[in-house]
Amino acid sequence: MKKTILRVLICIRLLLGCIGFNKEVKAEEISEERTFENEKPELIVLSGINNVKLTWNKIKGATGYEVYRSKDKLGEFKRIKRVEGTRKYTLYYNTDQPYYYKLRGYKVVNGKKVYTKYSKIVKGKADVKAVKVRKITKISENKVCISWDRLNGYDGYMIFVKKNEKYEKLCTVSKKIKGVKVVKSDGKLYKIKAYKNINGKLYYSKMSDSVRVVSRHKINVKYISQLPNLPTGCEITSLTTVLNYLGFDVTKETMADEYLEKGAIGTVDFREAFVGNPYDDHSYGCYAPVIVKTANKYLSENKSDLRAYDMSGKNLTELYKYVCEGKPVVIWNTTKMNQEPFYTTTWNINGKNIRWLCGEHCMVLIGFDLDRNVVIVSDPMVGKVEYDRELFEKRYIQFFKQAVVIE
Repeated sequence: MKKTILRVLICIRLLLGCIGFNKEVKAEEISEERTFENEKPELIVLSGINNVKLTWNKIKGATGYEVYRSKDKLGEFKRIKRVEGTRKYTLYYNTDQPYYYKLRGYKVVNGKKVYTKYSKIVKGKADVKAVKVRKITKISENKVCISWDRLNGYDGYMIFVKKNEKYEKLCTVSKKIKGVKVVKSDGKLYKIKAYKNINGKLYYSKMSDSVRVVSRHKINVKYISQLPNLPTGCEITSLTTVLNYLGFDVTKETMADEYLEKGAIGTVDFREAFVGNPYDDHSYGCYAPVIVKTANKYLSENKSDLRAYDMSGKNLTELYKYVCEGKPVVIWNTTKMNQEPFYTTTWNINGKNIRWLCGEHCMVLIGFDLDRNVVIVSDPMVGKVEYDRELFEKRYIQFFKQAVVIE
């Protein structure tokens, strides 16, 4: 009997001990909850292109966070996102209107959410810029060349033209396009906006101001004459004009002496070297491949990333695009446009007969005016002049559509 009573007393004591232990655990949980409820996250708002990025410090014990936003600091905040198991969240939205943000952490205890205090309210505003259109130039009856300043961080651009009092999308342009695009259109007013694809959804920049088409474009180059030193050096002088425009301090004499490959008359092909010497009145000249080679030799020696390219074969209208980009074009034509080209001398070079087309001249295309039907050139023989566009194009074709661009 005594043993039975003793066993009962021991069981009661153990039971009371367990109850006391549970009370201590319960007290600790309550204490932890109260500590958690007093935590206050620190919210940081970073503004970017078409987005606001929210970051915050991680609260110990939190299983998630709730993000709230309001247009008014003193107004009603609405929950816009619940974020589980992470410390960062990026909110994308397509407006430059400022918002106010706050957040709080939470954890689930016995099926019930326990929250921290709200963070400090922070203001955020997405960086939504407008595209700046530089110029829209008419280059033919149904084509315009549009140039604009690119916006970093966007995936491409949308060009709009005004039709029937409304702006309609004309085309979409990849960001790979370097801010200049030739499009078919006869419209008078245009706008551009950039777009960004985020998780399959498009976000836009502000629309540019409307820009009216003009018919004239001109690059302001410094004129260099081939005279008196280089009476037959129109090609090397034209190249020097372009190099100086691009910021290189070099003379036509240096280019002729150190970089231009030359050969005696009757011994070299004018597509491979200058026939004669540009200092000589009775020399001939060279074609586009020679100027490309000369330019690239100079650019390489001066550690430039620019390179010369043979654009021969392109229509004159296609060359206008480079002019709109601010790139002068070395182009083959005739002196003053008043001489019909004709063949004269024939040489046998390496077993092949080549004929020289008399009247050959080289100059720099720096502009055009379609309304007045003229092109603007820096002609190393006569100065900065305008020539009739149709006659200029005829002579350009007669000299095999030869052109060189540095870019």
